[in-house]
Amino acid sequence: MKLEIYTAILALALISASAGAQSAPGEETGSTAKTTEMRYVPKELGLADACSLALHNNPGINSVREELIKQDGVLREAKALSRPKLTASGSYQTFDDARLQSFGEGISVDSTSWDASLDASIPVFSGGRNYQYIKGEEARKRSINSGVAASEEDLLVLVHVRYYAAWLAGQRVSVQNEAISLLEEQRQVTKNRFEAGVGEKYDVTQAEVALANARPPLIRAMNDRRRSIDRLQEIIGLPYPVNVDASVITLESPEEIPSPDLKLIDAIVSAMSNRPEIEGVQHDIETAQRELKLVKRDLSPEISLFAGYGIESDMFGGDSSLEGWSSGVELNWDIFDGGIRRGKVQQARSTARQVALESRELELAIKGEVRDAYYDQQEAIAIYDTSAQVIAQAREALGLAQNRYKAGKGTQLEVLESQLQLTRAQLEQSTARHDLELASVQMKRAMGMKIVER
Repeated sequence: MKLEIYTAILALALISASAGAQSAPGEETGSTAKTTEMRYVPKELGLADACSLALHNNPGINSVREELIKQDGVLREAKALSRPKLTASGSYQTFDDARLQSFGEGISVDSTSWDASLDASIPVFSGGRNYQYIKGEEARKRSINSGVAASEEDLLVLVHVRYYAAWLAGQRVSVQNEAISLLEEQRQVTKNRFEAGVGEKYDVTQAEVALANARPPLIRAMNDRRRSIDRLQEIIGLPYPVNVDASVITLESPEEIPSPDLKLIDAIVSAMSNRPEIEGVQHDIETAQRELKLVKRDLSPEISLFAGYGIESDMFGGDSSLEGWSSGVELNWDIFDGGIRRGKVQQARSTARQVALESRELELAIKGEVRDAYYDQQEAIAIYDTSAQVIAQAREALGLAQNRYKAGKGTQLEVLESQLQLTRAQLEQSTARHDLELASVQMKRAMGMKIVER
């Protein structure tokens, strides 16, 4: 008897170990934890590098991707409902002699009891519920996948926003530095004229005051640049290298994005065809329709086939045991549920109508988004083209003012005013370039085009 007990326990242990080994790969596959070396924001950073690093390291986008992995688990669970199941069970008990019943002299009852069994079952009919459940979860997975794609594009837009903001801050630093250099040059000219006896002390003082007033904007611009680099580093999701801060990071000047000759109606058509949100809501509609079909089948019967083999101790047979197989058909059918199914159908129909209405609302919102992006891009193009002309005129005016002053025909005020106009024009051009680049990126996002090729 003990040999049979040990054999049964060993069989159960092997079955359990086999089941655990089969589940381990699934758990490992579903995990996103990876052993990787610590990476840092590079000291020389380009826009393409910033986009690539953010896609791999941004915690927010990785959290969104986890939803797709989670849905893979849900889909695996749904498909498992239609597959065979194998169950192993067993037990071992011992009883106090005082609890054993007496059946007369010559008949003894064993004080131990054990059993082991292996049972298999497979569903053969569920009224289509399993099929609709699987198809609904597959549609939900496609919807989540579309949501991941949209989130990735939104992240890339945000990277562009942060990168161009940091670039613009750097341009302002450069403009302020150039302004200070010109003011220092002008101060030296006034000092030379004063020392030569052809200038006035007032001009020297005025030049020094103008130079001193130009330093606070430079300090603010440098501080804004550090803040902008910090915001970019946050969205990338990587730390700075050791003993490095934002002031050390240098940004590559982004290439100018060409502005295509695009009609508004073509942009709207592109958005309706390419936006992942549109695709996602279509999958949501399919999911809702599958759920409606699923609840309509709640009262369908479930039929399963089962078979098993078991062994157990014979408490009245000494060292003998009982073993054998069993098989059959199992039927479960909820003939009346008190109206639960009717309530679920009503809820599912309402959900399907809500998703359809949300789809219409989304289409209207996307068309409005395309119009706004189109108008912003047209405005940015016009301002940028104008600013380029103003820069050339401002430089020419400054050169004329400097020459007039050196020749004694102009005033210091004319030179300083020309310098101020040039600085304003340079800042306006940098801002216009920033606005044009962002408007182009927003236009690509609104149309459903890839922000970057990857």
